[in-house]
Amino acid sequence: MTLNTNPENPRVAAFAAALTAVHCQTCLVPSSASLDDGLRHLRDDLLIVPLIDRDSLCLGGPDRQKFLDALVTNNVRALRPGEGCYAGLLDDRGHLQCDLRVSHRENDLFLDIGFERSTSLAATLDRYRFREKVVIRARSAELAAVLIAGPRSAAFVRAELGVASPAKYGWVSAQLAQRPVELTGADWLGETPSTCLWLHLSELDEMLAALLDAATGYGGALGGYQGLEQARLEAGVPRFGVDLLEGDLPIGARADHMLNFEKGCYLGQEIIARVDSRGKANRFLVGVRIAGQTVPSSGAELVADGSVVGHLTTVGRNPAFADAIALAWVKRGWEAVGTSLSCHERAVTVVGLPFDKPSSPASERA
Repeated sequence: MTLNTNPENPRVAAFAAALTAVHCQTCLVPSSASLDDGLRHLRDDLLIVPLIDRDSLCLGGPDRQKFLDALVTNNVRALRPGEGCYAGLLDDRGHLQCDLRVSHRENDLFLDIGFERSTSLAATLDRYRFREKVVIRARSAELAAVLIAGPRSAAFVRAELGVASPAKYGWVSAQLAQRPVELTGADWLGETPSTCLWLHLSELDEMLAALLDAATGYGGALGGYQGLEQARLEAGVPRFGVDLLEGDLPIGARADHMLNFEKGCYLGQEIIARVDSRGKANRFLVGVRIAGQTVPSSGAELVADGSVVGHLTTVGRNPAFADAIALAWVKRGWEAVGTSLSCHERAVTVVGLPFDKPSSPASERA
């Protein structure tokens, strides 16, 4: 994954300044050392990762749930305060426009979205707003996100922030260093415990320092995206903009939890219902092992019987694995576990997801 690290972007500048203040500028620089260290903390204790690419919107007003529920793929209307869900916004042909994580706060809906999609999502919501009493509020200039993940993350959140970690997509308010913060339940790492901390962008440097100081007591550390992305890959969790692209159909994309087939109508529902009823998704997102530890390029073609049948999306390598691993789109008929393919004359095997967990680097050195 390539992050937007343009220093002219105010959010990027704020994150860079905060990371410099806590002597962790390397969090944005990929390296094998940062990968190994990040994976070790994610598996053994605690990793804190500034999420430079996450953004947020809030929907207020008495019609907020009814309004959003009519547009997205999951049941927003049923959410109670503190609850949440994963959803997608489709076009009228059922093609994905963006994904979003919806959390019901006390008086509004909190939308966790990719930074590159926040402006277009706000414009789309505004375009569909007619007489509904809904207020759309962008939070780009206000909030920053930090992921707290690993087996000791729940204990860390309870002890240092004074609350229980919210369930996936759930929401709770808390305090860190005597300042108000918000927590949402994260899903990027599959079953690895993880919580997204939302704090004021203007206080990012001070709050990161407070987090780092507290995390050392749990064996934790600040880390970068490289370890986070590798752990996401191993968990088999697709990412919008990498594995799921604008224009994709969500069916077959390991995103069933994005879809609710019992709710009322929403934009693009007819197409999704038709594909589901026929059981004929044309392609599927699968996990593959690629012989050898050299990592192929994202987008590399998968071949079977002399024909291209798919391509790689997220690619990666863990030193504990004998082979490179990847998520990949394959045509219908080539998705079964055990199917043999090839990539640049290297043997490729479709495997179940999540990938088998390797032993941690720490345990291997013991």
